Amino acid sequence: MTLIYTEDTARERIVEWINEIIKEENLPFDRADAQIEIKEKRIRYPDIVLWKRRKVEGALLIELKQPVYDPWEAAFYRLKKIKKEGGK
Repeated sequence: MTLIYTEDTARERIVEWINEIIKEENLPFDRADAQIEIKEKRIRYPDIVLWKRRKVEGALLIELKQPVYDPWEAAFYRLKKIKKEGGK
């Protein structure tokens, strides 16, 4: 048997963490939800919605994306370039 975590799994875990933090830190948000359909001028499906007041006032829409490159690798090459140019 092979088990593979999917984007849905990651999204749901992140929503759980956000909701735990909201509760534990007594933050001024109602909760976070995953995959909510938002109908405005066009229909959107953000991965995560952070609600100020659930289904009434959204505070933040979050889109999750897979990393395209390793940020540490980019930082390494930038530092290497700075050093080559004589910077510190």
